[in-house]
Amino acid sequence: MRHTYRFAFALVLSVGTSALAQDAAQGQPVPAAPPEAQQAEEIVVTGSRIKRQDLQANSPVAILGADEITLTATVNAEDVIRELPQAIPGISPGVNNGNPGVATVNLRGLDDERTLVLVDGKRFVGYDSEGIVDINNIPTSLIERIDIVTGGASAVYGSDAIAGVVNFVMKDNFEGAQFDYDYLNALRGGEATNSFGATFGMNAPDERGNLTMFAGWTDRDAVPGGARWFSERAITTADGSFGGSSTDTNGNVLCGGCSYSGGAGPTFTPQTFVGFSSANGDLIPRGARRFNFGPFNFNQVPEERYQAMALGHYDIFEWLTFYANFSFAQTQVDTQIAPSGTFFSEFEIPFDSIYLTPQSRSVLFGDVAGTGAYDPAFDSDGSGSVGPGDVALYPFGRRTIEVGPRITRNRTQAWQLVGGFKGDLPFLETWSYDFSAQRGRTELSRVFENDLAGARVQDILDASSPTINPGAVDGGTCHAGAAAGCFVGSLFGDGSLNSDAAGFIALSINEEIYTTQDIVHFDVSGDFGETFKIPGASPIGAVFGAEWRKVQSDSFPDDCYSTPDCSLGFGSTTSVRNEFTVKEVFGELKVPLVEDRRFVDNLAIGGAFRWADYSHSGTATAWKVDGEYNPIEDFKFRVTYAVAVRAPNIFEFGQPLTPGLDNSNGDPCAAFNEASGGTTVDTFTRDLCVNTGVNASLFVETAPGSGVWTTSVPDVISGQINAFSGGNPDLKEEEARSLTVGGVWQPSFLEGLVIQIDWYKVKIEDAISNIDADNLLSFCYLAANNPTGDPGAFACQFVNRNTLTGGLVGNPNFGLIETEQNISNIKGEGVDFQLDYALDLGNAGNLDIGWLATKVIKVDDTPFVGASTNHCKGIYGPICNSPNPTVKWVQRTTWYVGDFNMGYRWRYIRGTEFEDQGNCFTGGSNFCKINDTHYMDFVVGWTPTGVEMLEGFTFQVGLENAFDEDPPIVGQEAGPTDQNSNNTFPGTYDSVGRALTVRASKKF
Repeated sequence: MRHTYRFAFALVLSVGTSALAQDAAQGQPVPAAPPEAQQAEEIVVTGSRIKRQDLQANSPVAILGADEITLTATVNAEDVIRELPQAIPGISPGVNNGNPGVATVNLRGLDDERTLVLVDGKRFVGYDSEGIVDINNIPTSLIERIDIVTGGASAVYGSDAIAGVVNFVMKDNFEGAQFDYDYLNALRGGEATNSFGATFGMNAPDERGNLTMFAGWTDRDAVPGGARWFSERAITTADGSFGGSSTDTNGNVLCGGCSYSGGAGPTFTPQTFVGFSSANGDLIPRGARRFNFGPFNFNQVPEERYQAMALGHYDIFEWLTFYANFSFAQTQVDTQIAPSGTFFSEFEIPFDSIYLTPQSRSVLFGDVAGTGAYDPAFDSDGSGSVGPGDVALYPFGRRTIEVGPRITRNRTQAWQLVGGFKGDLPFLETWSYDFSAQRGRTELSRVFENDLAGARVQDILDASSPTINPGAVDGGTCHAGAAAGCFVGSLFGDGSLNSDAAGFIALSINEEIYTTQDIVHFDVSGDFGETFKIPGASPIGAVFGAEWRKVQSDSFPDDCYSTPDCSLGFGSTTSVRNEFTVKEVFGELKVPLVEDRRFVDNLAIGGAFRWADYSHSGTATAWKVDGEYNPIEDFKFRVTYAVAVRAPNIFEFGQPLTPGLDNSNGDPCAAFNEASGGTTVDTFTRDLCVNTGVNASLFVETAPGSGVWTTSVPDVISGQINAFSGGNPDLKEEEARSLTVGGVWQPSFLEGLVIQIDWYKVKIEDAISNIDADNLLSFCYLAANNPTGDPGAFACQFVNRNTLTGGLVGNPNFGLIETEQNISNIKGEGVDFQLDYALDLGNAGNLDIGWLATKVIKVDDTPFVGASTNHCKGIYGPICNSPNPTVKWVQRTTWYVGDFNMGYRWRYIRGTEFEDQGNCFTGGSNFCKINDTHYMDFVVGWTPTGVEMLEGFTFQVGLENAFDEDPPIVGQEAGPTDQNSNNTFPGTYDSVGRALTVRASKKF
C-alpha cells in the first residue's frame, strides 16, 4: 500500500481545521455572513494582541478545531501536535530512555525550548529548569481550538517564542453536563488506553457569567520492546547485525592488551576485551558476544493521569469582568531500560580474590607465560613482589540481569491558577483593559529503581575469603539464607549472582524537582477612533502593556544521585536552586492605510516592540514589522519581518557541570571498530592524542618507522562516551531574525474554500548550545579540521582524558566538557501550505476537505565558528537527530450526512537519509535511507437525532494506521537515545501498529 497513493489526490483532500470547516462539521451549511454580521464580534488572533474581526493574521497560523481533535480520537494533546507538518517530534510516548514522563512541542525542529506554549493566551508553567511545558497537562476535552503560529513571536509574547507559539484556547461557556469515554486498543498486542472525562457547566442566573469544570482520568498500557518483531533485538546501524552492549552478563574486562600463552586454558593474542567463561571462570576473548537490551525497552511508555480544570467569568459591571481558571494534573509515567551494569567503570580486582582462577589471575596480573612471574607494575602495595594484598585497576563491564530492569517512576503534579479583571474602559469607549496575575507550580518526583551501588560492587570484587564476601553487610558475615561460603556472589561469569547478593548491590535513588512561575500582566487595547487615523481608512489599532515574571527551579537529588560513581546505571546529577525575574514593556500597532479603493481593497502596516530586563542576562529587545495588502476582497498578501530573542533558561545559566553520557561514533585515539577489529592510528593522530593527555606507552609502533601505531586506549561503549553537561552564568540572549511572505485566497465564487501559502526564513545567531561529542572529537583530532595538530585548538580545550587509560569512558571524573555557550548558528527555510474547503452538498450533506503541508528548503546548523555546517534537510542521525523530511503533510476528508459522518486522515512523511552514508548498513536500504511513509486512519461517527432518549449522544469508531505499517528500521545508533529507540524513531513513526479507537459521549 505504501507506494500506491498519488500526490495529486492530496490536493483536494485534507484536514478540516478552518473556522468555516468547524461549522460544517456540525452538519450545517456555511452561509456567507452579511457584512454587519462579520463585524459583530472582535476576537484576538494568536500572534497578535490586537482585536480584529477575522482569523487572517499576518503571521502564518494553523488552526486545529475541537472537531479535528474529536475525529483524531485523541486523549493527549501531544498526539495532535506531533503529527503537524510544522512540528518535529519532541519527547513522545515512544521515547523511553531520556523521557522524564512528559510530552513536548518542537516547532520547525528548532528544539523544545524555543517553542512557547500558552493556554488562553497565558504562559503555562514548565516542568523543569528549562521551562519546557508538558502539554499533556492540558485536558483535550476542554480545548476549543489550537492555534499554531510559526515564526518569531517574541515581540508579542516575550522570550521562548523564537520558533513560534502554540496556544490552547479553552471552552469557557459550556452549559450542561457531558460524559466522555475514549478507548484505544493496539491490535497487535492488545495494549489498551482508557480515558474518562466529565464536563459540567452552568450560566449565572442573570446570564452575566459562566462556570465550566472538567475532571478526567487516563490509563495507558505499556508496549514492551519484546512485543514487536522489529524491537526484539538490538540492531547495529553500521552493519545491520544483531548488536547490543559490551556490558554483558558474563563480565568483561577492558584491558587493552591482555594476553595469555601458558598453562592450562586457551591461548590468545592481545585483546581489548576479555570475558569470564561461565564454564570454568577463565578469561577468554569476548568475540562477537553482546547483551541484547532490546526486549526490555518500551515501545510505548505506560501512563496514568488525573486531570481537573475550572474556568469561570462574571460581569460585575458593564466595564468590569472577573475571570479565573484553575488547572491540575497528576501524571505517573514509568520508563524501563535494560538491567543495570558496571559499564566499564574502573574497579580494583584483588590478587587474592576467591573468584579468580589461576588462568584469570595470570591474565589480569601480567603473567604472560603462566609461570607465576607477574608484571611488577601490579605491585600496588609496594612490597617488591606481586601477590596477596595487591590489586589491579581495570574498567569492568558486568550486566546484572539478576537485579532486574532499570525502572524510572516519574510522578508529576502540575497546577496553575490565573485570575484577573478585564473590560471596556468607561472613559474611553473604544479601549479595553486586561489585568491578570497567575501562579503555576510543577513538582516532578523521579525514583530510579534497580540500579547498582558502586561501592557495594567493589565489596563483591574485594572478596578474598569465604567470610569476606558480597553477602556481607557488616562484620564480614554472609546474608542469612545464602549458600555456604557465599561463592554464588561472584560477578565473574553468567548466573554467578544469587538473589541475596543481587539484593545487596541493588540501589534505588531519587530526585525531586520543583518549578514555580509567577506572572503579573496588564495591557490596554483599542483604537484611536476617528480623530487619529489615515483619511478614508479604519482607525489605528494598538496595544500597550507591561509584564513581570519570576521563574524559580529547585532540584534535590538524594546523596547517592548527586555523587559520581555511586549509581552505576543512572549516573549522577547536581542540585540546582536558581531563579530569575524579568520586567517587560511592550506595544503593538496596526495602521490601516487605504481601504475600499480600486485594486486596493485593504492596505495596512503594523509593528510590535518589546523591551525586557532579565535579572540574569541584562536587557533585550524584540520587534517586528508586518504588512497586509488585499488587491481584492478575495485575496490577501502578508509579510512579517521579526527580530526575536530568547534569554537563557535556568538550566542553561545555572546548572553546575554534571557527569553523564553523550552519544558518539568513536574515539579517534582508540580507532577501534568492533565490526572490523581495527586498533591502529597514524602518527598525526598518535601525537595529538599524546599531547591531549594520553600516556605515550599506550601506543606501540607496529614496525620502526612505519607510522602505524597500535593503541590500547578504550573506545566508546555502546555508542556512548563520558561527558560533562552544565550551564554557563556568562550566557547572553540568543537572537533570531525571521521573514515570512505569504497570501490567503478565499474566493467568493467558491464559497467555503480557503487557501494559505507562506514562505518562511529564519536565522538564529549566538544560539545557546553545547558542542556534542562527535563534533568535539572531530574538530580536535581529524586533520581536515585541525591540520596543524594543535592541541590548543578550540575543540581540544574541552577534552579531559583519563590519566590512566587515556580513554573517555569508565571513570566519571573524565570525559568531554559540553558546557552551554553562545556559539551556534541555525538557519531554516521552507514553505507552508494549508487548504480548507467546507462544501455544501445539499441533501447529500456536507464535505470537509483540507490539506496541511510543509516543504522544507533548508535546515542548517553550524555548531561553532570555524566548524563545518550540518545540512539536516531530509536527514537523520546522531548530529541531525530525528528525521527532518523535506515534505510532510496531513490531510483529512470527512463527509457529514444526516446523523452520520465518515472520513479518513492521510499522513505522509517523505523519505530521509542517514547523515553518514559511509557508516550505515548498505545491505538494507532502511539503514541508510528511510522510504516515503504513508499512514491511513479511518473513522465513522453517529450523532442520533429525533430519538429523545438518544439526544446528546455521539458514538465514533475508527482505525489508526489501518494498513498496519511497520516503522522503518534504522538500528540503535542512528540518532540520540532520547529519539532513536528500539531500532527506529518512535516519535516520528508509529511503533505500536494498527489500533482500534472507540469514542462515546453523552451530553445532558
